[in-house]
Amino acid sequence: MAMLAVLVSKAPQNSYVATSCGKGKNKVYGLAQCRGDVDELDCTSCIQDAARQIHVQYPKINHARIWFDFCFLRCDTQNFTGQLDTFYNIFCANVEDVTDPKTFNKKLGALTDTIIKSEAVQPANKGLAKGESKLSSFVTLYALAQCTQTYRHCLARCALA
Repeated sequence: MAMLAVLVSKAPQNSYVATSCGKGKNKVYGLAQCRGDVDELDCTSCIQDAARQIHVQYPKINHARIWFDFCFLRCDTQNFTGQLDTFYNIFCANVEDVTDPKTFNKKLGALTDTIIKSEAVQPANKGLAKGESKLSSFVTLYALAQCTQTYRHCLARCALA
């Protein structure tokens, strides 16, 4: 598909591209973005992998999103550019030992909220934010958030160590 070729070729240049292809009912909108701390080679590789996967998992590509560790790719028949995306995601690792899920979720929410609102919105950070919060003297919560460069959608990841 022409849309995926455009996203694959242009995203690594600036770590971000939003575009559209086609006309009328055949118009498709696309967005590809790499994480703000990823180099061009890793960005290229990630976007290429995402384009292959999105084509396999969503062959008709009416509405598809794929988040990988280093990049994000989205295609849709509806124009989502500049629209608030309420499809908010948080992925966590190593949380099997959380003894107080209510407190953990509260601290996770506060941490992701803080890093998104203070760091991710800074243009120099390319939508990327990282932070940590002590849960106890032995446990630290680490979080990473990546927002699209239009800051309309963010994904947060967290881990305990």
